[in-house]
Amino acid sequence: MNGPLSDDELLALDAYWRAANYLSAGQIYLLDNPLLREPLNLQHVKPRLLGHWGTTPGLNQAHRVRLPRLPPWLIHRLT
Repeated sequence: MNGPLSDDELLALDAYWRAANYLSAGQIYLLDNPLLREPLNLQHVKPRLLGHWGTTPGLNQAHRVRLPRLPPWLIHRLT
């Protein structure tokens, strides 16, 4: 890949970053209603949290940085 990323590529990477972090946080904190089809309430949150946010954003960033370097056919297969 040569040159800077296009605006569309940057928007796609930002969307990936936000979605990956949302999924990670949801796995840690939510017991139910992950798609927020109704307003969150205490019954949707796990009573005892196992794990922590910790390195999650860093791991998501590491994978996000690699995406532009992958061939388009491989990115399509990963999604």
